[in-house]
Amino acid sequence: MTKRLWILLLMCLLLLVGLRVAAGAQEPAARRKGYTVTHESGGVWGRMVALQPDGGIVLGGFQENGKDQFGRDKFRIVLLRLTPDGRLDPAFNGGGSVITALGEVGDVLHGVAAQPDGKIVAVATATRARSKNHGRPENFSLVRYTAAGQLDAAFGDGGKVLTQVSQDDLSQAKIVALQADSKILVAGSSLTQHWWPIPVRRWDFAVVRYLPSGRLDANFGSRGMAVHAVGDVSEDFATDMAVQPDGKIVVVGSAHVRYPADIGVLRLKADGGRDRSFGNGGRVVTQWKGGNSAFSVAIQNDGKILVLAAGIVLRYLADGQLDPTFGEAGIMLIASANSIVLQPDGKILLASLARLARYLPDWRPDPSFGLAGVATVSVGRNFRPGAPVLQPDGRILLGGSNDVDGQRRLTVARCNADGTLDRTFGDPE
Repeated sequence: MTKRLWILLLMCLLLLVGLRVAAGAQEPAARRKGYTVTHESGGVWGRMVALQPDGGIVLGGFQENGKDQFGRDKFRIVLLRLTPDGRLDPAFNGGGSVITALGEVGDVLHGVAAQPDGKIVAVATATRARSKNHGRPENFSLVRYTAAGQLDAAFGDGGKVLTQVSQDDLSQAKIVALQADSKILVAGSSLTQHWWPIPVRRWDFAVVRYLPSGRLDANFGSRGMAVHAVGDVSEDFATDMAVQPDGKIVVVGSAHVRYPADIGVLRLKADGGRDRSFGNGGRVVTQWKGGNSAFSVAIQNDGKILVLAAGIVLRYLADGQLDPTFGEAGIMLIASANSIVLQPDGKILLASLARLARYLPDWRPDPSFGLAGVATVSVGRNFRPGAPVLQPDGRILLGGSNDVDGQRRLTVARCNADGTLDRTFGDPE
């Protein structure tokens, strides 16, 4: 009798435990907003994110730092690191963020990238103190941090590098890209002296390559710098860059063969010289109606080049000719966008302010994404993200600025592969 009672009690206990486990399994996990809004506010601008190998998320931007002697705003670059689930990482520089001064007057960050070893490279335009050549000189500036958010003493001068690309002390960095051999490419624009047909100074595309130590790569261009005109009339300004698998470098932006601006594409060989098998001596200028400029570039697996401009996508063949099989004579009309990203499965992601659109490889809207291929990223008011970054699992990271209670704050959002906000990420609801 006693044995039967013990068996009955044991069965009741096991049943009770099973019911509690089942009930616990049905309880919903704590939902999150799908985005993180940081405590920095006011004069801050988030630019873009980078994904570290351990899943950490780095947001780069800049923030106000007082006024100069003429009453103009001064800025310093700022980096934040979030954990993979979107929380500010307190282990990063002892508080989750790091602020760095490069130029004496101010710095505006334009790009950030994470190395395979977790170190972080940020590129900015640094404004230095007045010089004899120019009242407000601007240089390419590069800074590298350890994975923990400290300046990397093994890089440049205590983690920082300033490069005077232009003899006139005016050069503006815009994009950073990491090569497979750990060399660092920075593209932007430089004011250059031209002597033909008449002496004139004008802006040209500029690409600078650095060794992993931060020194200029003497085997690239002229002493590490490659400066090339794209248009024939006046200013050319680079906005984006992509590196082909063969090491060739494609830079896009605005160019002038007339006014207003046209779409400019420059392709360089791996050593910084023009690739003369591309277009007209390495250059292609495409005119579009009342003027246009290129915002973003991506390289397809077949070597074709996709260039995003205002309201259109252009596709160029490997020789620089517009692809006649694409859109109408190589140009396709689209809704407004400012970034283009190719997914590993061949799908194309276009991003604009708080909006993502995804296309199938044949450029039909992807019905599995958002509503008929378009997803709205509902992240407060006036969310202004930079280029999206794809995680290995297909989720999409967006970093930028957001208006909260009348204050601009740094913000990172994450979307699922179908375009919905990822409710396992960011601030709790």
